Amino acid sequence: MSLWAAFSEKLGARGQILGRNLGWNIGGQVLPLVAGLVFVPLLLSGLGTARYGFLSLVWVLIGYFSLFDLGLSRALTQRVSLLGAQDDQRQVRTAVATGMALICGLALLSVPLLLAGKGALLDTVVRSGSALSVEGARAFRWLILGVPVVILAAGVRGVLEGQQRFVAVNLVRIPAGVMMFVGPWLATQVSPTLEPVTFAVFVVRLLQLLGFAWQARGVLAGSARLRVFDRDEVRILFGFGLWMTVSNIIGPLMVYLDRFVIARFGDLADVSYYSAPFDLLSRSLFLSAAVAGVMFPAISAAVADGAGRVAGSAGRLVRQHYGLVVLFFLPPLALVVVFAETGLSWWLGAAFAAKSALVMQVLAMGIFVNALASVPTAQLHAIRRADITAKCHLIELPVYLVVLVWLVQTQGILGAALAWTGRAALDLGLLAVFAKAQYRRINSTSRVV
Repeated sequence: MSLWAAFSEKLGARGQILGRNLGWNIGGQVLPLVAGLVFVPLLLSGLGTARYGFLSLVWVLIGYFSLFDLGLSRALTQRVSLLGAQDDQRQVRTAVATGMALICGLALLSVPLLLAGKGALLDTVVRSGSALSVEGARAFRWLILGVPVVILAAGVRGVLEGQQRFVAVNLVRIPAGVMMFVGPWLATQVSPTLEPVTFAVFVVRLLQLLGFAWQARGVLAGSARLRVFDRDEVRILFGFGLWMTVSNIIGPLMVYLDRFVIARFGDLADVSYYSAPFDLLSRSLFLSAAVAGVMFPAISAAVADGAGRVAGSAGRLVRQHYGLVVLFFLPPLALVVVFAETGLSWWLGAAFAAKSALVMQVLAMGIFVNALASVPTAQLHAIRRADITAKCHLIELPVYLVVLVWLVQTQGILGAALAWTGRAALDLGLLAVFAKAQYRRINSTSRVV
């Protein structure tokens, strides 16, 4: 019997639902990945390396600044799921009305904050006085307008995921993910400059928001009719998102900080040579997220079955979790290490491969380590210790920043790859040690903390 079949038998109907959701989530990542393989070379050809470097930073920023929601979208997912299971539909609408009101306020607040920091951000991405500074300033307006759109979309998506409507989510996310590449390429056919391609990213994000809102129109309309703002829901939503917000801010920052350091101490062409292989490799991490999504509830159930202790089945599930990550990641990433230069030459040309092949090999090892770190993260979250993962990130960030700046200054983009991989190894080590210690503590005290 396969591992997934064993899960399905253990979880019954829930296992079948998880299997369906997993399939849709995988499709929601694979199809945009295919689009990236096709359209990244076309975008590089149409924009040049410097402008493509700017576009890659726009993709990063517009996604990262969605964290202005302060974890409320994730909190809405948990709250809607819990209340839905209790069949308390009125309270679901109350939670959605309150949560979306808070998210709308944060979305509006993001605009003046981004305007205030526009100069510093723009100077980091495109140095003032450079040939692209005027283009970059015009393009940045669409980036700023896109951030509240992304925040609102995250909130509505959180509601849909709380209702377990992953099919509806991916019916919107898949075409939006594909159009994130196709839209900017179409813009280059009009004008291969920064403003049109950034405007295209804004339009795709806006259409994604409208798509999510259409899918969630029933609960959104019902919540709007209530016209309530529940203080208890405010406390619950913000309380749940506290430590997750810390990780959600610092985690992506450590994933993408390298590009901004490269832009600061190198140039935008260097960002392209680094980000193209990184973007391709990092998209494989959806597999670790998909596996963790299946294993997390199974580990949580096994801990609960232990009657205050960590049952032996939890340990077996953790070992199986590691095994699945190794199975999914080690063979393809080993091929990347062996054939990096050949693959990059075929994809982006020999000149590009000469600058990026070694970087890609180092990053492939880092991606594997990063995927392994999803296992102790799931362990800790299964015993409600999200605070430990957040504290680990707080420890890692200053260490990583110092090492990253030093290695980029001395080794260029190869140094950035080494720093990123080293940070992933530190993360895995810390989380694995703390997870083991917490589970040992639970067994010694006979209680789940």
